Amino acid sequence: MPRLTRSLWLSLAAALLCLPSTSAAPASQATLTELRQAIGAARCQRDEQCKTVPAGAKACGGPAFYLPWSQDDGDAARIRQLAQQQSKERLEEIRAAGEMSDCRLIADPGAQCQSGACTLRPVIRGGNDPR
Repeated sequence: MPRLTRSLWLSLAAALLCLPSTSAAPASQATLTELRQAIGAARCQRDEQCKTVPAGAKACGGPAFYLPWSQDDGDAARIRQLAQQQSKERLEEIRAAGEMSDCRLIADPGAQCQSGACTLRPVIRGGNDPR
């Protein structure tokens, strides 16, 4: 192997050893999975059973999204705790990576019971929100 090629390969190998590992999912992803499991099927019979929980984080502050859940089908304290933990972890990841966001406020759309499961209410843009 010519000297230049061998040197190039050694440099490449050394550079690859210095790269951060990307095999593990971020902590916020694992907590989000746990949160979605805690929410479960979010079964309901009436709109009043459906609630939302803010999750994720934006670089400027505030939640990135909301998840619907059923107060009759989920442990409220556990769901809130996991959502807060996930948001905190995501904000730490954002800060560590130097990420930026659009700083747009994500309003809580509210939740409704639809076909036996809690879902987010549709967001009405450019009109009056009947809520």
